[in-house]
Amino acid sequence: DYSKDLFIKQPARMKLLIVVSKLLTGFDAPSCSYIYIDKKMQDHTLFQAICRTNRLDTDDKDFGYIIDYMGLFGYVYTGGLIKNLNVTEANISGGKNYIGGVVGYNAKGFIDNCSANVTFNGTGYGVLGGAIVGYNESGEVRLCKGSGSMNITVSTLSAGAGGICGINSQGKIYGSSSSVTVSITGN
Repeated sequence: DYSKDLFIKQPARMKLLIVVSKLLTGFDAPSCSYIYIDKKMQDHTLFQAICRTNRLDTDDKDFGYIIDYMGLFGYVYTGGLIKNLNVTEANISGGKNYIGGVVGYNAKGFIDNCSANVTFNGTGYGVLGGAIVGYNESGEVRLCKGSGSMNITVSTLSAGAGGICGINSQGKIYGSSSSVTVSITGN
């Protein structure tokens, strides 16, 4: 209870907080700048973790950093929304996947005002990689910025790579830009 009281009264003094599941209701953490996700979370638990990290604390905190070791942002489905997310460094390696700096697969979801700086190295068959989204199927990508580099090696030329998305199938992309270097080689 001493640690909890100290954190509530003087949150800036807390340097490291380890959370196994969820923070207790009312146990706010606006000074939290980083979260390292190393287990599967979904729905309310995932939402709560991200919101606590992105809660503004002072004028010099514009956003929080989310380090996702589990690939929890792999899919966005109908009605899903990812907004105002800045992925400062995404180092991705993969095989047969939909791989994106923000999301791998966007099916009728919305990705709005996001940015990602990616380093992507893919090997295999059917690799679809984009700085923002790997496969955009009928989804919308608006006001996004991609940067970084992608290197894809495939056994057959069945791959897609792009600065914003790897494959865009009936999706819409508005006001987005990219400075991604893409290299695809095949055998």
